Amino acid sequence: TLIGVTLILIEGASMYGAAIWPFVPVADLSKQVGFCLLVGTSLTVLGALYPAWRAARMQPVDAMRLEV
Repeated sequence: TLIGVTLILIEGASMYGAAIWPFVPVADLSKQVGFCLLVGTSLTVLGALYPAWRAARMQPVDAMRLEV
């Protein structure tokens, strides 16, 4: 998210020069970046919970097998 916002700002500055900076909505952009980071982190944690829970219930040798 942060890399994308940075690239967008760099592209806008290269296309329009310094005239673009007064029109950048910093407050709205910060809220959107924060929301995206929160949602992305939450989805990552939720997606990792079930496999971790399942592996924790298995024997270590069974968890390392490829066909499980």
